[in-house]
Amino acid sequence: MDLRSFPLGAEQKQPVTGNGERITENGQRSTEIVRHFRVERHDLVYLKFILEGYEGMSTLSTVEKRGALVVLSVPAGFAADMDGLIAALKMEIKLEEIGGEPPCRKEESDHA
Repeated sequence: MDLRSFPLGAEQKQPVTGNGERITENGQRSTEIVRHFRVERHDLVYLKFILEGYEGMSTLSTVEKRGALVVLSVPAGFAADMDGLIAALKMEIKLEEIGGEPPCRKEESDHA
């Protein structure tokens, strides 16, 4: 599957509570799934561009620029859609999922 044929899921803005949970249309709470990846530095912009095209489906944060470690936060309702998108991206760029939380050095982090 290439990215051109990846179906766009339902794009819905959902309210967020103070602890990161999302409130769905039927009032249920939905937590975000956090995944860690290593990506080639030269592919970071491409990855960010593709993910921004699927607005509301994920948030990408760079943990370490030098090692190209990124964190992807995905609302639980989009987990299956994101699995498909990641599979399609892996056919185009080197994208390696890292189990657990990677080490983060404060001086290299992009976020507070």
